[in-house]
Amino acid sequence: MQSKNPYSTSMQTLFIKNIITDALDFLDHTEFALPQSDKDKALRILKVNTNANGGSRAGRNTIVININGWQKQNVKNGKATGQRKKFKASKYKKNGYVYVVEYSSYTDDPKCGGMFVKIGDVDHANLITVLHELSHYVQHTLRHNNPDSFLNMKKPHGDGFKQIYSALREQFCNDDLVRAIYINSWIELADHIDQIFDQVA
Repeated sequence: MQSKNPYSTSMQTLFIKNIITDALDFLDHTEFALPQSDKDKALRILKVNTNANGGSRAGRNTIVININGWQKQNVKNGKATGQRKKFKASKYKKNGYVYVVEYSSYTDDPKCGGMFVKIGDVDHANLITVLHELSHYVQHTLRHNNPDSFLNMKKPHGDGFKQIYSALREQFCNDDLVRAIYINSWIELADHIDQIFDQVA
């Protein structure tokens, strides 16, 4: 059976669900573990869109991943459209790569800041987005479930968020070889799941 386009919205949704599943399972071994009901909820509320003018966002009841936003367009086209003046500096330039920015307050953080992404590597760019937004979901869910224990989760991009995001980035994204292994496994699993769906349809 021929595989579908891995960059169709349906296949990207499966790919992203695989990322979320593994990321939340990884957090089981940290102080940021969520109960199974909230892990299931993350998959249930996920919305994937392709609106070039839209953004990604997440909260306790929302996870929206835009797979065609301006930074994804930059990665596809090798451009730096929409970046602030700060990112015109030479340290944010690398031949054959696009610098995917994070918020200015922590974009230079080696664990959770901006990253160079090879031109055309939309899987890497999407992984950054998913881990960022999933960190917000975890952040707000932890604060809702146990506010007295997670006072540092209040600020949207504060220390609590950065601790979660750093843990996920270090585990799944920051190392080139590790990232490639995970991405290939998530793509293969998405294709396998899709073929099962086709067989039972």
